[in-house]
Amino acid sequence: YLTMPKKRLTDTPLNDANRPVFRAAGLTDREMTYSLERCVPEVAKIIRRAADQLAKRPELWPVFIGPTGCGKTFASIVLAKIWSGPRVADPEQGIDDEWYQAFRFVTWGDVVRRLTATWGIRSSTETEADVFRDLGERARLLIIDDVGIAGAGPEERSRVWLQDIMDARYRREFPTILTSNLSLPGLCEAVDPRTASRIEGRGLAYEFPALDYRFLEGAGELAQ
Repeated sequence: YLTMPKKRLTDTPLNDANRPVFRAAGLTDREMTYSLERCVPEVAKIIRRAADQLAKRPELWPVFIGPTGCGKTFASIVLAKIWSGPRVADPEQGIDDEWYQAFRFVTWGDVVRRLTATWGIRSSTETEADVFRDLGERARLLIIDDVGIAGAGPEERSRVWLQDIMDARYRREFPTILTSNLSLPGLCEAVDPRTASRIEGRGLAYEFPALDYRFLEGAGELAQ
């Protein structure tokens, strides 16, 4: 699994060379600008604490809990950029494959839509097995945003899908970051019991302040 770089807690500078690999990880242009230096203080404290704990035990899974707009997604992306360390990409050669394998960002709704798309008769781009292999085995560092969201797909099937992905990562000791609007007990109730056991046994839960920074004046990049 990946280990925390022995350096100051900052993320990889965004430049023309690594912009393609950030995009390949699944980040939007706005999310590419997320950095520890641009965090509001409350979120920065959580990121620093999580990074310090993961430097000692990288096999643990951060679980960011809190309501919409409190900074969970922001924190997960910054932590992943710190955790995966700097990667050098040659613009002339395209995407740095090592970095691509190291860091991926997905929402759970997107995962469900990607999996249900494989059911179509005309679907020829990938199979369910391809999706599980990509997220469970290839992505060395994975962020799954909005886990437990209601209406993301058929409930029981969604639970099984999440369990399959998490189990693959658990067995490989691959780092995984989860975010959820649910409380930790609520999240464990919403997922498969086997997934809940892994979250409770390996998760590092961080509760975010119940405040929507998007509506705060002067909250910086997080409020835009």
